[in-house]
Amino acid sequence: MPFNSRKTVSRVTDWTNKHDEFCLEHAFTPSAKLLWQWLVYNGENKELEPDLQEEFNSWVAKKRTKPFDPKTLKTAIKQLDDCSVINIVRKFSWKVYRLFLRPLEWLTPRKKPRYSERFSNLQPSNAITAEDVVNNNNIILPSCSPLSPEEEKRLSVIKLCEQYGYKDYPKAIFSHSLEEIKLILDRWSKEDYEELERQHSILHLCAEYGIYFNPSNLNTQKLFFYDLEAEIKPALKYFVKKGGHETNSKCEPIIRYPNGFLIRCLAERWWEDATYDLAAFLLSMADFLPLRVPRDYE
Repeated sequence: MPFNSRKTVSRVTDWTNKHDEFCLEHAFTPSAKLLWQWLVYNGENKELEPDLQEEFNSWVAKKRTKPFDPKTLKTAIKQLDDCSVINIVRKFSWKVYRLFLRPLEWLTPRKKPRYSERFSNLQPSNAITAEDVVNNNNIILPSCSPLSPEEEKRLSVIKLCEQYGYKDYPKAIFSHSLEEIKLILDRWSKEDYEELERQHSILHLCAEYGIYFNPSNLNTQKLFFYDLEAEIKPALKYFVKKGGHETNSKCEPIIRYPNGFLIRCLAERWWEDATYDLAAFLLSMADFLPLRVPRDYE
């Protein structure tokens, strides 16, 4: 579903004190909290495709005079993902995502019913074994009770999702038919595979430059935030330009830690500074002066 950036976000209609409490409990950064608020105002419990640079940052610039830098945006989206506020369905680039925004009630642990409540409707003579119990959102069904069509469908949906390796899925999925759900799962699986292929290409390219990343390492996960063509390739070329694996006169490596160098290069976009010459400076000044110098010099 395309992201609706025209929706008014100036009035707080869906944000509550419970959202604030969740942010405090999980130590959200100001940028992560503001991003979550902005997403909530545009709709929970559905897929969104926000452009953090063009849409979110444009709104932020009007509120705080300047937008967030790319590193701050990446940290904010990662924090929301780590706390399960969002589920990233697909990452198109460092600033454009397809994501599912979970409602707040999905993020808070649900109270388990008391033992007496769970078994209050069962006849004392009905002995229940492990094979007689089906755990489907705390619904307990004895073997002697036939399943209703709705319960049969829910079980079929859960089994289908488990076959595709999904144990965390939105409740809204039960409103679809089995055929529609299979199409959705096929699409999710295809996108997951494409993302794995993209990550494999990144690791393989870095290896060609003699920089080897462990896929399970934390820094490697940071590497996957960046676009292969627009960011990682220029950063690798900059690595070679600054010395790569060469040594100095003392036979010491010019760049001691290539992995860390590449991660910092990506985070701070060092290759852009290398092309910042006189012409780029004059263009920057042309945009800089009218915004900050009064027109009435007298």
